[in-house]
Amino acid sequence: MKHYAVTLAVLMLILTGCSEILGPRPDQKTAVDPNAPPEPTAQDIANKIISDAQLDTPVPLPGGTFSPALKNNMLTMLRSAKVQHSADPKGKEALQFVVKRLDRRIGDFKRAEAWEHVMAFTDAYMIFKPDTKKYNRLREQALVQLRKPKLTLRGLPVLQGQKLAMIRFYIPLDNATYNERMFVGEELHGIKIHSIFGDDLGINVEYLETGELYVVYMPGKR
Repeated sequence: MKHYAVTLAVLMLILTGCSEILGPRPDQKTAVDPNAPPEPTAQDIANKIISDAQLDTPVPLPGGTFSPALKNNMLTMLRSAKVQHSADPKGKEALQFVVKRLDRRIGDFKRAEAWEHVMAFTDAYMIFKPDTKKYNRLREQALVQLRKPKLTLRGLPVLQGQKLAMIRFYIPLDNATYNERMFVGEELHGIKIHSIFGDDLGINVEYLETGELYVVYMPGKR
């Protein structure tokens, strides 16, 4: 009887060890920690991507600039998110939420005429929709506006009996600045001066690519 009890005890130890090695049976339920945080939803994942990539950046005034460093960070974050979340259904759903947010922000920036933002966010959109033509026309519109120089009239001295416009050109698309001198009737960097406005208040100019006419004022004269 004693030998039988010893043998039974040894068998129980062997079976216990095998159970630990093999793990729980399929019909056994794994204990759930009631204090563990819930699994993130697709919306939770999307919200983190949106926050990390700073997609909710404020809408600027018309012609506002978009930092190249901010753009590079945004695009890097979104490319990484696409690689990380494209393989599973929940991740794919999260990326769709991100695309919808990009759509909305592009509309915001178009209405604000924030063309640098439009270009940056359509670049971001094409990370997820590389074959889309949805924003081609808008991007062309943005490029036209980014080629338009921003003018600062610095002076209107008289040279050889004519007014000479001292102008600083800033071209957003190239991030380039030029200091130029122009007489009425001359053209530079896509801008033509048509006439002096008022009593040396400014100059009447034309943006030749679109035919837009407007006045550039002397500082403090507007």
